[in-house]
Amino acid sequence: MKDKYEVGAKVAGRISSITNYGAFVELETGISGLIHISDMSWAKRVNHPSEVLKKGQKVEVVILAIDADSKKISLGLKQLQPDPWPGIFQKYKVGLKTTGKITRITNFGLFVELEKDIEGLVHISQILPEVTATQLTEKFKIGDKIEIEVVKVDEEEKKITLKTSKKK
Repeated sequence: MKDKYEVGAKVAGRISSITNYGAFVELETGISGLIHISDMSWAKRVNHPSEVLKKGQKVEVVILAIDADSKKISLGLKQLQPDPWPGIFQKYKVGLKTTGKITRITNFGLFVELEKDIEGLVHISQILPEVTATQLTEKFKIGDKIEIEVVKVDEEEKKITLKTSKKK
């Protein structure tokens, strides 16, 4: 296996199965590798691999690791693209005011799309005027555009914290 494949190489294969934690790619008969869910997108939150990949789909991937003893190959899909986060952090600085679209409502706040596949969180404590967890779904709907301000940028965790003052 190590003779034919090497870490960092781009290879093509076909999705042979999808699990909750990733997708198996058949590189050739008898040799498969796993794309872990965390290696599917740099920025988009992937809840299940079927959101990104389909069984039978042909894909190009990067070999991330090879464990010849256990006959395991780790593959990456996102590694085919440059990491967008350095540019995101340059663009979304603390204090920036903009608008975004609500993509998810949870009991602890609102997830707001800043741009394609990039979300920030408006924690319930950062919503003005103040609302309770039970009021979130009464006051806000998925798809609403809201005015937001960047409060914190965590480059290590790749998270953007927002606050809001009113619906738009």
